Amino acid sequence: MPVVLMLLMDPFEHDPRVEKEATSLTQAGHPVTVLAWNRFGTSKDIEERNGVRIERVRVLSPRGSRWRAVYRLLGVLGWMLWRSLRTPHDVLVCHEMHTWPVGWLLKLLRPRHRVIFDAHEPYAEQIVGVLPHASRLRRPLLWAEGLLARSADVVVTVSPLMLERYRRMGVRRLEYLPNVPRLQAPPGAPPRPAVRAAPFVIGRLGVIAPRYSGVEPLVNIVARVNELGVDVKLVLGGPITNGWEAGFQALLACNQSYVQYVGIVPIDEVMSYVASFDLVASLFEPLQPKAPYGYSTKIFEAMAAGVAVLTTRGAEDQFLVADAGCGLVVDYPFNIDAVAREVAALLPDESRRRAYGARGQAAVRERFNWAQYEGAFLNLFRS
Repeated sequence: MPVVLMLLMDPFEHDPRVEKEATSLTQAGHPVTVLAWNRFGTSKDIEERNGVRIERVRVLSPRGSRWRAVYRLLGVLGWMLWRSLRTPHDVLVCHEMHTWPVGWLLKLLRPRHRVIFDAHEPYAEQIVGVLPHASRLRRPLLWAEGLLARSADVVVTVSPLMLERYRRMGVRRLEYLPNVPRLQAPPGAPPRPAVRAAPFVIGRLGVIAPRYSGVEPLVNIVARVNELGVDVKLVLGGPITNGWEAGFQALLACNQSYVQYVGIVPIDEVMSYVASFDLVASLFEPLQPKAPYGYSTKIFEAMAAGVAVLTTRGAEDQFLVADAGCGLVVDYPFNIDAVAREVAALLPDESRRRAYGARGQAAVRERFNWAQYEGAFLNLFRS
C-alpha cells in the first residue's frame, strides 16, 4: 500500500475534509502522516489519532495576522520541506496552495513520487481578498497558482466552478471532491439543545467576519421578522475574524433580546446544533474576489440534518440549493424587508420547511455524501 504524507496549513483540529480523507486512507490500509501548523499554540507537537500520525510545528500566527503572517509562513514551509525529505512516503497530498511550493520542490527532487494538490479555495482570489492593498497581485498570483497546479499529478477540488477555473489554467487531470458529509443523513433530528429560547430558531455556524459572512444583514432580517409578528431567535457560532471582535460584541449587545452567540462549536456537536435549527442561514455577501466559487459546508450539514436553507444568489451555493430544492435563494444586494417577508412566511409553514428538509436529506443520501466519493478518492492512490 502506498504510504501517504499530507501537508496542512492548520493544526488538524477542526478540518472535517482533511480528517475524512486521512481516516479513509488509514482504513484502506495506507499509512498516513500529517505535517500540520500549530499556529495557535494549543495543539500537541506529536500525536496519533484514528491511526493517523500528526506532527506539528509551533509557529504562532493568530487569525487576522495578514501580511505579518507571510514571514511566519516561510518558516512553516521550511519545516515542512525538511520533515518531508526525512519522512518516507510514496504520495504527497498538499492541502491549500500555501503548501504547494513544497510539493513542487519535492516533485523536482524526487520525480518518482506522486503529488496531489487538494484545492479547497480559489487561492489567488482568496489571498487578494485577505491581504490589504493586494489587488495588483491578482494576475501574478493567478499565474503562480496555475503554474503550481499544472506541476501536480492530480488536482482535487470542491465544486463545478472550481473545476472550470482550473481547466482554464490548463490543468489536465482534475478530480471533483465536494465537502460532503462523511455520514449519510441521520434518521431523525436530535433534541434541541439548551440554546433554543424561541418558537423558531435561525442558525449560522461558521467563520464570522464583517462584510463577508452575512451576519450584519442576517441580524437585520431577524429583527424585521420579529416586527412582522413571527417570534424568532438567531443563534450564531464560530470564530470571529478580521479584528471584528469589538464590533461583533457591540452588534450582539444591541440585539441581545433575539441574538445569541454560542462560541466555537466543537466538530462532534455541530450536527446536533444544526438539527435543532428551523432554518440554516448562509448569506455570504459576494464582495470578496473568491465569492463566486465553492460550496459552503454548512449547507451540506443542513441538508444532512433535514433543515431548510437560506442562501444568497451571487455565490455558487445558489446552484447547490436550487439543484437540491432544499431552501430559499435571495437576491444580493439584500432587500431586508423582502427577505424578512419570505422568511416570515416560511417559518410558520411547517409542511414547506419539512419538504425543503426532506429534499435536502434525499440529495445527501443519493448524491452528496462521502460514500459516493470515497471510492474514487481511494482509487487515486491505488492507480
